[in-house]
Amino acid sequence: MRKPVYSNRRNYINKCRRADRKARMMGQRSYGRTKAAVRQSGELKNVSLLLLTAAAMLLSILMIFGNKAKAESEDAGTYNGYYKYFTSITVQSGDTLSEYADIYNTAGIKSDEEYISEVCAINDIDKDHIVSGQRIIVPYYDKEFK
Repeated sequence: MRKPVYSNRRNYINKCRRADRKARMMGQRSYGRTKAAVRQSGELKNVSLLLLTAAAMLLSILMIFGNKAKAESEDAGTYNGYYKYFTSITVQSGDTLSEYADIYNTAGIKSDEEYISEVCAINDIDKDHIVSGQRIIVPYYDKEFK
């Protein structure tokens, strides 16, 4: 009666067992891998792949939520205990953005130049050209939450 034909993996394991038996009989060290060794190396690969995947997922989650938390704190408008608000004003004849910076940037959170740049960006205007009668939006800071 013939032995049944096994899959390649099974044949490999049997070959390793035969090599182990032969080496034990000859008193030599075997270089074949047993079934347990083959299984263990496969399990090690699975575990290392699982750990690598988990680390990548954790890193991506930290990056996403870390940036989101930073953005939320900036959007909340808290600056060193001050809350950021906006008001609309009508430009009077002879007014300048520097004067508005002195009036509305009292908390000193930003320099006057940064404040003027922000006002220009909000209103899409050139900092050297404001027209009397024009309505612009300016930010201001207050410790009280409104």
